[in-house]
Amino acid sequence: MRQDKAVVFGKALEAGHSTVQPRGREATALGAIAMGVLLGLVSLAFCSTAAAQIVGSVSLNVERAGHSATRLGDGRILIAGGENAGGALSAAELYDPVTQRFALTGSLVVPRAEHTATLLTDGRVLIAGGRQGLAPPPFANHTATTPLASTEVFDPAKGSFSAGPPLTSARSGHTATVLSDGRILVAGGDAQGSAEIFDPTRFTFTTLAATLTTPRWFAGTALLQDGSVLIAGGADARGRALPSAEIFTPGTSSFAALDSTLQAPRENPLLRVLPDGKVLIIGGSDDSTVELFDPAVPIIRAYARVLDVSNTLADILRSRTRSALIHLLDPHHPLLPSQLTPEIRALLERTG
Repeated sequence: MRQDKAVVFGKALEAGHSTVQPRGREATALGAIAMGVLLGLVSLAFCSTAAAQIVGSVSLNVERAGHSATRLGDGRILIAGGENAGGALSAAELYDPVTQRFALTGSLVVPRAEHTATLLTDGRVLIAGGRQGLAPPPFANHTATTPLASTEVFDPAKGSFSAGPPLTSARSGHTATVLSDGRILVAGGDAQGSAEIFDPTRFTFTTLAATLTTPRWFAGTALLQDGSVLIAGGADARGRALPSAEIFTPGTSSFAALDSTLQAPRENPLLRVLPDGKVLIIGGSDDSTVELFDPAVPIIRAYARVLDVSNTLADILRSRTRSALIHLLDPHHPLLPSQLTPEIRALLERTG
């Protein structure tokens, strides 16, 4: 019998990005279930959509955390940087979804962790910021390590990295969100809560006059259907998870705090835009719940627990760092009907 699978990366996509946009109710549920990290593994795991179990894995060439995972135009996944016991890494590798294997590629110009990696319209990947020092202990001051202002660009055709234009401010644990016009909003990851815009045409960064309403590291972001950006959760300078959220409006280059807050403070939440424009805010910190943001109101509501605490995948969803939903072989397959709580079933019925 054929086995439908999703693929999730093990150990810490702290500043990385999901590589696909789930389609419809089933993919949304799978994104919620598969989001998380397989603690202690240095592998990519295959998660069965027909049963709540891990059915296989394949190892990375280099163990790492705090790396980025970016889907390229040809479907391969670029894994770049991160850190392990030896410090920040320059090693990068490519995952081929056809062969289901990793292969080392060219190295980063500068070793870095907790950076961002964003796919540009020309197929290259912009690597921005990050840090080189070892990560502080949990809940320690995020300013304990020195962030980077350097950037670099990965060219898939050459399999190599080259130096890019510098950020206007050094930052790590920041966000990078592609706007409707192709520019990239780079926000947070520094004590000032500053933000800047990358223009891919001019290949330059420009500082915004406006700052985040709350300085934050490791927030989650989503481009809304009206072109604005939802920035939710994250952590403050002392590593405490934040319940606040805000909206960036490109037309006015301004940030505005939401009147409503998250019911659970979330560092590294995963955000997914649904077909009707609402946003699922999933997991983060040690939480296995989801919340729903409705931009039409705009408020955060519909709090629900995704999995029972005894479920096989609950520990994955509750993890402090997130991994990325990479590949779904059959998005129309019914997903774990017996594993979802009544609350999440009702939530998916309202938003599907």
